[in-house]
Amino acid sequence: MHETIEFPRTGIRPLDPLAFEVLSSTARLLIQDGDPDTLCQAVFAILRDSHSIDVYIHYLVTPDGTHLQLASAGGSTEVREAIGTSMDFGSAVCGTVALRQKSLYLCLLGRTDAMTESIRGFGTRCYACYPLLANGRLLGTLSFGSTARDSFEQGELDLFSLIAEQVTLATERRRQIGQLQELERLAAAGRMSATLAHEINNPLHCLQNYLEELGDKVDSPDAKRLLERAGRQVDELAGITHRTLQMFRGDHATAVRCDLSSLARELLLDTRLPGNARLVSSIEPGVSVVAVPGELRQVIFNLLLNAAHFSPPGREIRLELRRATTTAEIRVTDQGPGIPAAARDRVFQPFFTTRGLEGTGIGLWASREMVRHIGGDMSFNSHPELHPGTSFVVTLPLAA
Repeated sequence: MHETIEFPRTGIRPLDPLAFEVLSSTARLLIQDGDPDTLCQAVFAILRDSHSIDVYIHYLVTPDGTHLQLASAGGSTEVREAIGTSMDFGSAVCGTVALRQKSLYLCLLGRTDAMTESIRGFGTRCYACYPLLANGRLLGTLSFGSTARDSFEQGELDLFSLIAEQVTLATERRRQIGQLQELERLAAAGRMSATLAHEINNPLHCLQNYLEELGDKVDSPDAKRLLERAGRQVDELAGITHRTLQMFRGDHATAVRCDLSSLARELLLDTRLPGNARLVSSIEPGVSVVAVPGELRQVIFNLLLNAAHFSPPGREIRLELRRATTTAEIRVTDQGPGIPAAARDRVFQPFFTTRGLEGTGIGLWASREMVRHIGGDMSFNSHPELHPGTSFVVTLPLAA
């Protein structure tokens, strides 16, 4: 005989002294540390002795909200090795709880269904799983199981539910602290960028004057051409510093209709990438968008430079521009190792980089912000487990 019960029930009964002691201990941990993984492990250590709980699993929703990712787990070595590191919504017990956003209590004796197959594989005989919900938003799941007992009493289920609420509080608090820290870092970076932009302006103006004087003194056509290119790069840098100061003051440059095809071709003429990268392009003519031209050049150059950093020396980097039905699509593809699965959720987070001290973690984040400001978006395709290389794709609304 087996049983499946969905919660919530009508109410939580008064706690017995042992349950109250457990909650008091976890509440102290919540106040002192607040780390949800530490809290889960401490709870498991207590429940293992007091309630014969020998399995716990804590999943969190991934930042992109597409599936569950294992945060922590407890049990025997065999159990920990058998627990999946990720889980789709609707899959197995935890995925089902995440999808329905309702708790499940399962007595597993005699069950043969697919939903409980994985936890029955641990030798679990009873199991309770709870969604972690903060203001109606799913954060993850927390579950407890026993291989020694056939069932849990209602008082124990109430205790597990209250523990799940504590873990929810810890998880939400960690998320909010992380957001505040990120905002503080962004504010500091903004102040630093504005200061640098202001200080760079004066030497830039001097450099522009020197290039103009030098252009008047040379006769070689090749030298004049190189000086013109250098001048355009200095002008571009001056534009970046000006836009940085505008953004810090809360202003944004005015978007205008621009020929994206011509802009991309002109950018390629002045672009020299590190590592002897071979730049190959396919640019559809006559593609126009409404944007800030300097920002678009900055976005495309950032993507090309990022591709060069991750490509082996001398390998091909491809820039493509094409017109879709209602959008323009810019695609930059490299031949690098690809983005590992563990890093994909963080690619567009500010200050995240896999290049150590060589990277700032600003380029991709800033590029996507500029693209989104004019109604576009940026995404990427990278599956190193299938093939090398990464493609970053910018989509922008076509000009009317």
